[in-house]
Amino acid sequence: MWPAVVATQEVAYRLLTACWAIERLGSEEGRRAAALMFGSEGLQALRRALDNAARTVSGGRVEPMPGGVPGFLEKEIAGLQRALEPAGP
Repeated sequence: MWPAVVATQEVAYRLLTACWAIERLGSEEGRRAAALMFGSEGLQALRRALDNAARTVSGGRVEPMPGGVPGFLEKEIAGLQRALEPAGP
């Protein structure tokens, strides 16, 4: 599971970095930046992607990445999905 642990850390660090950057902007400007970064459905898409990953760890199959994942997290979410794919025979 080590690749999945590393991929999960990458998702977490990218998200934390974005949150800290938003926080530094202040309340009003931060809200605008967050809206641009996440779009109208980005938070829900991120939740679906993380739920899919959790189900995969619990024995489910790897689901395709949901549409609408915020662009700044696409690479990390895709890496997490790759890390969770079965290694093969």
